[in-house]
Amino acid sequence: MYLKHKPKPVFLQGEIDTATPEALFQQLDNKIKGLFDLFNLKTLLHRAGIQKSQGFSAYDLLYLWILHPFFKKSRTVFWSHEDIRNKIQAHKDTFYRFVGKENFNWRNLIYRLFLQIQRHLSSVPHEERLLIADSTIIQKTGHHIELVSRIYDYVSKKHVLGFPTLFLGYFDGRSFFPLDFAISATKNRPNNQEKNTDKRSSGYQRRLEAKNKTTDTLISMIQKAYQRGIEASYVLFDSWFAHDIVMKKILDIGYHVICRCKIGKVKYRYQGHDYTAKQLFSKVMKKRIKWNPELGFYAASIRVNLPHTGTVKLVFCQPERRKKFALFLSTDLDLEVTAILRKYSNRWSIEMFFRDAKQHLGLGKEQNRDFDAIIAHQSFLIIRYLLLSFLIRHSSGREPLGPLFESISDQIVQATIFSRLWKFFKHLLLMSSQVLFSDNERHYINKLIDYMDDIVYTPQNNLLLEGAKV
Repeated sequence: MYLKHKPKPVFLQGEIDTATPEALFQQLDNKIKGLFDLFNLKTLLHRAGIQKSQGFSAYDLLYLWILHPFFKKSRTVFWSHEDIRNKIQAHKDTFYRFVGKENFNWRNLIYRLFLQIQRHLSSVPHEERLLIADSTIIQKTGHHIELVSRIYDYVSKKHVLGFPTLFLGYFDGRSFFPLDFAISATKNRPNNQEKNTDKRSSGYQRRLEAKNKTTDTLISMIQKAYQRGIEASYVLFDSWFAHDIVMKKILDIGYHVICRCKIGKVKYRYQGHDYTAKQLFSKVMKKRIKWNPELGFYAASIRVNLPHTGTVKLVFCQPERRKKFALFLSTDLDLEVTAILRKYSNRWSIEMFFRDAKQHLGLGKEQNRDFDAIIAHQSFLIIRYLLLSFLIRHSSGREPLGPLFESISDQIVQATIFSRLWKFFKHLLLMSSQVLFSDNERHYINKLIDYMDDIVYTPQNNLLLEGAKV
């Protein structure tokens, strides 16, 4: 699925990667301070209930926490930095007490900030506005961290210590903006001790949320986005959340769903009979699926029924000369196959957010045992990303489509160029073989083509099935 705009370089990447801490402070100090004033962060903090009755203001402390990762220095060095000391004469304990407040509602502040940012963005059509949900594992090393859990990481294929964290973001066709997050805790925890918190506090509610089922948390987060006035047409997610009851609840909230589905035991009703995805493909879709030149692979759709969600549209995709197929679903029956797959490809923007957040903005790098402090640090990361996304959107007319610091990975670009060249030469080879070679020779030509397809399209198809083909 080809992205609508050609990605362009992002000026902030060079600044962050190559500038000295002193030069970076001077550059980002003015930019971030300008955004704090533009979005009236003092008022937003007050309305979110994030205030200090004495000492240094929440505004000043938040501002310096936002700047911290760009210095590439330890926190001890950062707090003692001359430029920092000139701005606020606070000791590091002041900053640590600030992040440990259980009554600070950081989720409230993030939504208020995003709505302020959105007012300064150019309007986009409603159908281009998407909510994207996905989870990532934030690994930890300390066994005494509150609520830290042992979990299985499907990427590394082993059990790790950390937090499964669900994120919800907003994508408008040009930029990705994280909106919300929820940290999960499993029952397999090396440390079962928890801080005593006021049951009326945000910290207590966050601890309850951490023990909920992830699907319930997802529905709760989407409900909060709707109540906050986040206008979007579709919610995108991968097969992990593709459950009938989940999609029904999202429809009831007010959003359509586009997702990838597992090819498993789920039954879809078609013409009075129940079929699994594999049965539908072999009995019905294998004859219907056709080459789609716009997408570059075989695809076809069919309307089926689910017990809770009702009528949905399934899209079967089969890369060229492949037996395996991928399955996608849309609750919007009016969308054509191409539109469904193009919209789903935008889910890749949240993967780029995960990468940039971990590599550049300090996701998971906080060193604190307190769960309230971990929530605060995650919130700081989202605020940083929101501000930087806005800066990039309005800097020199550049409009990145997903990645914050790199427009797109070299691997995807190279694979795309290679596949396009091979498609051209394959067409020439097939056409010329009809004239130049005998039937027996054409058999070997076809074998060669299959062999090259394996080389060229396997990495491409892996990216495609994750919604990442460029």
